[in-house]
Amino acid sequence: MSRKLLQQVIGVIWVILFVVGCAGALATTHVAETPAATPVPASPTATPVPPATIPTPEPPTRTPIPPTATPTKTPTLTSSPVPLLEELRIKKYPDNFTCFKLETSMGVTIITDPYKITEDTSADIVTISHYHSDHADFSHLTGAYRLIDTAGAFSEKGVKIIGVAGHHNKGDVDTTNIIYVFDFNGIRLAQFASQGDMPTAEMFAQIGTVDVLIIQFFSRNVGEKLAPFEANSIAQRLHARIIIPAHGDLGSMDRLEALWGKLEHVSSGELVVKQSELADLSTPRVILLDRP
Repeated sequence: MSRKLLQQVIGVIWVILFVVGCAGALATTHVAETPAATPVPASPTATPVPPATIPTPEPPTRTPIPPTATPTKTPTLTSSPVPLLEELRIKKYPDNFTCFKLETSMGVTIITDPYKITEDTSADIVTISHYHSDHADFSHLTGAYRLIDTAGAFSEKGVKIIGVAGHHNKGDVDTTNIIYVFDFNGIRLAQFASQGDMPTAEMFAQIGTVDVLIIQFFSRNVGEKLAPFEANSIAQRLHARIIIPAHGDLGSMDRLEALWGKLEHVSSGELVVKQSELADLSTPRVILLDRP
């Protein structure tokens, strides 16, 4: 082989080697530049989560209950005890009506069925048994009095009052008269006003026992009104110690004394009832006020 040809072959070989080397370098560069795939991390082994622990609630703190105190009896009339009444002054207004003034030693004034009061009179309590004209004349009453004209239980100025529904005449169906019972804490008084019928057992229970009874009765018209013997029966059942007839037809004094015993006459129309003397009465007193 000629020298020239040999040189040409060697040159071709170098060219081939150069080309192959460049191709390898490019391949290497390409592989280097291709970002390696981010390895997917293996799923970590899950740490078992313990079941949620439900906290046990602490028992609520109990406020200690103080020992039960002995209940204190609530006064029925006022927040302080009502003193025992020593005496009651009773005044009957003129003529044969049921208008009375009741004055306590504590300074409380009560007017029942006002009528024929000729002077201005201050009152704390006024009661009306029914609204006939001779039982409800307010023209001479003064003061900020409490008016009571219905049945029920009331309390005013330390006085307990019970209104008992009754009948003006025998045979009445509706309430046509109210009996008032005044409890003065030491003296109890019942004002029957125009009650014309015997009280029922229920009414007697409401009235209870009394010390003073103001009651009407008639010697005639006994078919419509209380007869003397019925009034006497009522007084006995109520254990009345003082009986004051009013607003009725008294009739013969002899007949009344045969029924009631000796009658007392107080022409002044006023009577003082002392609590300390009531227990000493062995027999009831029947007192006619303002009648000679």
